[in-house]
Amino acid sequence: MRKHFSILALVMILCLAFILPANAIKIAPYSQPLHDIMHWDVTSAKLIIQNPENENQTVSWPATVDLWNYNGNVWTYDLPDGDKFAFSKRVDFNISTTEGAGSTVRSISLTDTVGAANGIHEGIRSHVTSAFMTGSWCNAVVGVITYSAAGSAGGGMAAPICSEMNMQPAASSGGSYYSVHSYFNVPTSAELIDSTAFNYAFEAYELAGGAKGEFDDYGDFWHIVGLTPLVDHILSANYLTLRILVQPAATAYDKFLVLSHAQNMLSMGTAIAPVPIVATDPKIGVYTSVAAIATGAVNSVVISQVTGGDVTGTAYQGALDVTLNAQHQSGNWANAIMSRIIYDPDGDARGGMAAVVCAEMYLPDKATPGGSYYNYESNMVAPTNWVGSALAQVVAFEHYVVGGAGVADLDDKGNMLHLEGCSTTASGLFYLADLTVTKADGLLKINVNGTEYYMFITTAINGGD
Repeated sequence: MRKHFSILALVMILCLAFILPANAIKIAPYSQPLHDIMHWDVTSAKLIIQNPENENQTVSWPATVDLWNYNGNVWTYDLPDGDKFAFSKRVDFNISTTEGAGSTVRSISLTDTVGAANGIHEGIRSHVTSAFMTGSWCNAVVGVITYSAAGSAGGGMAAPICSEMNMQPAASSGGSYYSVHSYFNVPTSAELIDSTAFNYAFEAYELAGGAKGEFDDYGDFWHIVGLTPLVDHILSANYLTLRILVQPAATAYDKFLVLSHAQNMLSMGTAIAPVPIVATDPKIGVYTSVAAIATGAVNSVVISQVTGGDVTGTAYQGALDVTLNAQHQSGNWANAIMSRIIYDPDGDARGGMAAVVCAEMYLPDKATPGGSYYNYESNMVAPTNWVGSALAQVVAFEHYVVGGAGVADLDDKGNMLHLEGCSTTASGLFYLADLTVTKADGLLKINVNGTEYYMFITTAINGGD
């Protein structure tokens, strides 16, 4: 009897050897993922495949393993179309998923649970090394979303790369937290090329496609959500500045991007010295400290406009357009442009010229077909319902005020008007001659210290009729 059992066992072993493929291991009907039945043994540097029945197989690099499925009757390849699962030091994963409506699908989901403090943790690390010149582009990580004609975000949000930082629900113990960290390393021996054909930047933005003009029309460079405009916030109280951190920063003014409410316009409040932004007096401070210079020019703000073509018809142009929209009572004074020069005790004009406003007109160096040229133009528009006689007020095109502790000396030695370079001939801008007026052609009303006076104007030189 024992002999018969031995013969039967030998026959079964021989049959199994012919039925079971060589270099194979049974993986079903356990219905387990491949990563559950295989692991990499660091000590032996081999791949170990083991099923729940403790049948195992050890594979060295490189090798090919046939994964077979045994349903109790026949052996079949477990992978589709009889493909073999090849293990090597390079593994290419090609994953294709199709899901139904309303589902959440993660083709690859990795979870790394930190088990101890002070370690360096990288959930996914993609490292590309190259000792050769790379092609048109080289990326360690590429995220692509492609919509077909029938596809859309459907009112939701779509982004090829989403970065999310969840802060701890407690007082922070320190550290730096970024949703995105862009690190650019330039080793000591590197030498960059100074050419517009080669670019180096922390980030690059590229707009492409046949209808990219649509993005030009309706897209934004940045979309910032969740910021509350208040004093000392990232976004200032009146949407005037956006705080950034630049290290090392010379002054606090190195850390703010200037914003504008209107396109093609930069609206700026002027500060004589660095002033903090307060709720009742928001400003954008433009502050420069100028060392002693002998020649040249120093300007805190320079605005230059070059006309690219003729400005005709009712069009107009201006290098600086400032509007004060006073929707409420404007207080003791309102100025669309406020400018001043303040001399410290050690400062003075030193024989030069100082003017709070300097206007220069360079006339065309040619014979012109006409036009009016002014160094200064003052317009006043009175709407239909404006009634001037109902209030105790002064309305004038210009207003001159003298004041200060030394006003008496200024009143004694100052001039109302100073003309230079004028000819004193009969055809000059200023005719120096005795003037006898027998009949005035007109009177110009002026106000001096609250009293109205009249300035005579005549069309006749040295006399009337």
